[in-house]
Amino acid sequence: MTTTAAADIADAPGRLDPADRAAGRRGRRLGVPFRGAVVETGTWTRWIVLALFVVSSVFLLAQAVISVFQALDHSTRFSGYALDGAFQLYNPLRRLADGELPGRDFPFFHGVGMPWIHYPLFVLFGQNIFASEMARWLLSPFLFALSGALFFRALLGTWTRAVIALGVFVAMSNTVPELNLVDPGNSMVGIRSTTVLFLAAAMLWPARRRRTVGGFLQADTPLLVSYALLGVSVALGSEQGVAAIGAFLLVRFFQNLRRLGWGWRPFAQSAVDAVAAVASVLLVLTVLTGGHAVEALRYAFVDIPADQGWVFGTIPNIVLTPDALAWDLRGGPTLDLHAMVPGYLITGAVAILLLVIARRTGAVHPRIVPAAAMLALAGIAVLAAVLGYLSLTLQLAPFGRNAAAVASGVGTALVITGIARVEARIRSGRGLSWAVAGRAATAIALVAAAVVFLGTSAVARVPVFQAIPKREVVSAAIAAPGQDDYDVAGPGFRGAMDQILPRIPEGARIWATYSSLFNSERRELVPAPGGEDYIIHALGAERRDAYENAFATERPEAVITSNPNYTIYEEWLWGRYPRFYATLLQDYTLTVVTGSHLLWLRNDVSTPQDAPSQEITIGDDGSFTLPGNDSDRVRYFELTVDYSASGGSLPVLNRLPRFYLGVSGSALSLSGEVLPPDETSWSLTVPVLPGSAGVTVHPFIDGVAPQATLEVTGARYRTLDVPRENDQLIDLNYCFWNKTNEICAR
Repeated sequence: MTTTAAADIADAPGRLDPADRAAGRRGRRLGVPFRGAVVETGTWTRWIVLALFVVSSVFLLAQAVISVFQALDHSTRFSGYALDGAFQLYNPLRRLADGELPGRDFPFFHGVGMPWIHYPLFVLFGQNIFASEMARWLLSPFLFALSGALFFRALLGTWTRAVIALGVFVAMSNTVPELNLVDPGNSMVGIRSTTVLFLAAAMLWPARRRRTVGGFLQADTPLLVSYALLGVSVALGSEQGVAAIGAFLLVRFFQNLRRLGWGWRPFAQSAVDAVAAVASVLLVLTVLTGGHAVEALRYAFVDIPADQGWVFGTIPNIVLTPDALAWDLRGGPTLDLHAMVPGYLITGAVAILLLVIARRTGAVHPRIVPAAAMLALAGIAVLAAVLGYLSLTLQLAPFGRNAAAVASGVGTALVITGIARVEARIRSGRGLSWAVAGRAATAIALVAAAVVFLGTSAVARVPVFQAIPKREVVSAAIAAPGQDDYDVAGPGFRGAMDQILPRIPEGARIWATYSSLFNSERRELVPAPGGEDYIIHALGAERRDAYENAFATERPEAVITSNPNYTIYEEWLWGRYPRFYATLLQDYTLTVVTGSHLLWLRNDVSTPQDAPSQEITIGDDGSFTLPGNDSDRVRYFELTVDYSASGGSLPVLNRLPRFYLGVSGSALSLSGEVLPPDETSWSLTVPVLPGSAGVTVHPFIDGVAPQATLEVTGARYRTLDVPRENDQLIDLNYCFWNKTNEICAR
């Protein structure tokens, strides 16, 4: 006999029954420690599996080599993006090295555990930008591969099969360079969506001995591991962790109903599951924050959500509307099956189809169904982020990853069992039936698809490897540990540091809106009271007010901001932190301009803030005008608007509208300036070019807004006293984006 069938039995409390133990013994005799629906024993099957294993191993080894050299390339001659990406990790690691703790001394936007898991490698490689980038670029592919390997091992029963599935999984996940979940990317979404695969592996792992409390409450080792992973999932990605917890508890509820039947016991078990999840989160966060779990949870689930919509989900970002949603789902103006979002959805559909086929043919254990359901629900739950902003390419990535994992694992099971059954049929002399022929065709099609993915991934990755100067990066990496960041930086950052750092007196405090190598080279941390290294991390009214007040009162000697023609998000910040930028414009002088950064030095005397305000007449539609500018330089108005904004009475939907002031005739580039929905008065700086006849301001609403209202009840302005040198900012911002403007041309 060339195939061995295992009994499909439902989970039950107590010890394994005799049939279940017998199935496990048969599997162990054949080198398979776990029960599998079909175990390959035929000669042809084993040789084919060996060939697939060798191909996948070679592919994975090549990917590992490329990942190592990518890490070396990004870590030496550092030239990363000047805002997010590298510095979202490097700044917290610097604070950890100084004895600070996330959640207690500084916030971490993506989960307080992220700095901790990178910290050992950061210390190992020398505690500089080289060390941070090495940790970031090595840990992401390692955890991606580890989570996949454990998931496939639990699903398929042997490491050989797991390696085959892992090769396909990696190939599916790194073929598209624009969104490569193997590499860290801009926001480390790969690591943030990793824990859910570990959780699925724990759900698939069979309990060698069933343990219960009180006769029905489960206490199996895989379940206890699952509880622990729920806490880790929140630590490594707040929104991903909550999605994983919700999905796990929902699936567990139905499992409990199936195991215990209707009555009070399944609800008691589900309550225990929920309490265990909460306890796990609190325990993990308490350890990582030094006892400040509540503060970390408040930042993640109160402060960030409060500002997520109006800060991040507004112009120039995309807010949820039917048209914008349809655009993302299509992958563009028309349906594009090669685009990422349609690709995610197709992968999900394929995973479901393969799972149905595999279960009907007995190719996988029934435990895959709840595990796959949890993965699907967790991936879909992350879509709650669309309430803040719309970017399905990013928001559906965890779903796409989970679907690819299920498709890779189940597809591998179908290939191996299909080949084994064909061989068994032939060796028995019975010939091929239509069912067996269909399984053979399915196996061939899946192998062909895997070859396409492996080949496409190789084609995409080989040029990356070829472009890396290997001898140079290895030589630089040997010398990099312990070097100053200036020595590790590439020519772009070195040039900017050469221009900026000599102009900052030694010992001066440097306040950066996006802390980067200028601060680290001077061994400086941004002196924000909440430990925010990025201005955009000062979220929530209390934290934002503290940030802006501290800047105004502490008056640091130097300020570094982004060059607005390096990123449109510099002007985007002006309307979200208006007091910070009003203080900057008046009390500092723009001194150095580089391609990516601006240096501002403090004036000797601060500007009085007692300039009188002028009231503005409001039209019936809420619109009004600001004066023109007949001077020979830019004029700056601080506009304050009183208003009432409401999203309506429907929960959730009332968070979807976005409230704006449309400003025309000014030197602002964005089409709308945001008004926070929970405020009643807001200020912004409106620059006006020389020769302007006046500025027209009108309120408008964007997004899904069936019941939304916006009423402007008052407005006033005052003229800011701004040094003439700061007019460069408007040239860098408005005139850069509006080169055809007549005034800019002059």
